[in-house]
Amino acid sequence: MGISMSNLRAIRSNTMKTIRFVTLFINLFWATSCLALQPGEGVVLDPATGDYIISYRDGTVPGNPLYQVRFIPSTKIDPILLSRFYIEKEKQIRYSYTITNGVKGRQPLIDFGFGEISALTIPKDTPLISGVLAGTWGLTTPAGWNGFMAKKDTNYVVSWTIHPVATRQDGLQPGKSQGGFSFSSPDLPGLDMAEISGNGDPGNFPNEGPDDEEILNQYSQLQGNDFLTRPAAIPMISIPAPFDAAVLLNNIQTQMHAWIGMNLLDSTFSSQLDRYLTAAADAYRHNQPKAAKEDIERVREMLKKEHQDLGRDEENENGNSRETKDNKKPAAVDRLAARVLDFDLMYVLRLGGDRD
Repeated sequence: MGISMSNLRAIRSNTMKTIRFVTLFINLFWATSCLALQPGEGVVLDPATGDYIISYRDGTVPGNPLYQVRFIPSTKIDPILLSRFYIEKEKQIRYSYTITNGVKGRQPLIDFGFGEISALTIPKDTPLISGVLAGTWGLTTPAGWNGFMAKKDTNYVVSWTIHPVATRQDGLQPGKSQGGFSFSSPDLPGLDMAEISGNGDPGNFPNEGPDDEEILNQYSQLQGNDFLTRPAAIPMISIPAPFDAAVLLNNIQTQMHAWIGMNLLDSTFSSQLDRYLTAAADAYRHNQPKAAKEDIERVREMLKKEHQDLGRDEENENGNSRETKDNKKPAAVDRLAARVLDFDLMYVLRLGGDRD
């Protein structure tokens, strides 16, 4: 396991104190319960605002008064994340992103990042911070934002946060977009979920805050869920050295199968793609690159039937939901997923050759 987004936030809190972060990463949903609490205590959703009202009694204060704190979620945003990727010099792949806070957003968007990047291209002799590779090296960051990356074990984490965040209205306002986020990698793209946050407010507890374990657990779970996710193309597939087209195709298939659980690829369609991808890998193993190319081209044609404009860099692509085909039938593969797979297969063809 590599470093997680929650570990990055812990690292970032020690190195960049001005950057806002969410302290926990707990992916669960809970229903509020007031059992075993004192009268008036609990965590309740305010349906009018979407905020949570945390009510608790502080026994350290004379009279055991009831306090109320408002938790404003960081999810009142309408994020649209566009991913672009292309081959640049020295076989590096450039990844760039544009983030938009859609018109349905109700607060500024201030933060987004990825937690499972397989490799980044960074300058040599980059220093270590507390034994962990961390900093801004290798990132392109637009003005007004802070970029941050960290590495532990085999994975990298990258995030960008609006700077500064001291003012409540700082950030990407609803209806606005920001590009200029990028980095390079030697690895091919896969798909993972980006975490995106708005300018919420976790609330400030007077004195020492609640001491009831149930309230504290619910508050921690609120913090852990305080972001939205969108699919993004990030480096996830290592290229074998020396190059082996069959091994690379197998790696691509493994990554592709993960998209089923992300609701970006239909399982039946995945099985149909597997038929040709497995055949192509076998053909490469038997030194039959022409046959392999034919099978790969069949896969690419299947992708283009789902998305006829696959070669176009779609400005309005948002990845928020499964696309529809002819506005009726859901596509068997998400458009971003199809773009990623097509790009990876073209890379195999480029290096695999057809020397028969």
